[in-house]
Amino acid sequence: AVTPDRILSMGNFPSLQLVYLWNTAITQTDLGMLEKQHRKVIFNRGFDGDSTVIRLSPPLLIAETEMFKISLPVSIKHFIKGATIRYTLDGTDPDSVRSPEYSQPLLLSNNTMLRAKAFKKGWYSSDIVRHYYFKQTYLPDSALLISGASVHKEFKDGRLLIDNDKSEINFSSGKWVQFSGKPMECLLFFNNPVRATNITLSILKDISAAIMPPSKVEVWGGRDKAHLRLLKTVTPLQPTKMDFREILSVECNFPPSENKVFKIVVWPLKKLPDWHQNKGNDGRVFMDEIFVN
Repeated sequence: AVTPDRILSMGNFPSLQLVYLWNTAITQTDLGMLEKQHRKVIFNRGFDGDSTVIRLSPPLLIAETEMFKISLPVSIKHFIKGATIRYTLDGTDPDSVRSPEYSQPLLLSNNTMLRAKAFKKGWYSSDIVRHYYFKQTYLPDSALLISGASVHKEFKDGRLLIDNDKSEINFSSGKWVQFSGKPMECLLFFNNPVRATNITLSILKDISAAIMPPSKVEVWGGRDKAHLRLLKTVTPLQPTKMDFREILSVECNFPPSENKVFKIVVWPLKKLPDWHQNKGNDGRVFMDEIFVN
């Protein structure tokens, strides 16, 4: 029942600094008049939730691991009651109409980029949460870095590429094999032949730090390192603008074949594009795992 007249009468209090007007009949117009009359007083009308639209927080992706051998169940949760979660598995961004609605845990059986977004009437939709889950059917018995990579001397044997220890998205974690200028070459060895159809590289994309996808990847295979044949050449897509930082994959699919040795050759981008702040300089490649399937 408080009116502007009642508030104006408070001007007789010289030490008055702050007045709360929560849940009163004071309008925004009244408030402007009061602030003009009492310039040294702060008038607080409180929080009007009916006219405020809040953005939903991103959904939460829940899985025991991010690397699996056969299949992996992934759950998606949101803590706001009534929020709807939409997801995609094909690399596109989820929307509120065409993307499937999450209702039960997803069972992943291949390399998968999972993206999810939350929606609720009366709220702004959330940012997209994204995560890559990697399949690893065959774990190499050993690895060897031949050339091009910059790692601590204790990892020159290529262990970082097959240790099943995924790096954080932070490029300074110490778990990344990094290189620029010259191609990186490594060998993967198996004690017994494996019948594989895919080699997948886990890489970091951090455009602001000049960490880009490689310009080309070659996969070679054979019974030993002296008898290798080219299985696949891949030219990954390059970013066309500044974008967020994320972990990506480079997938190299080839006809089924039995091999005991694989050689992977990865070329970094020779020149950053014209729209990049360091245009013309070498791009860098950061890689932390190689998966054989």
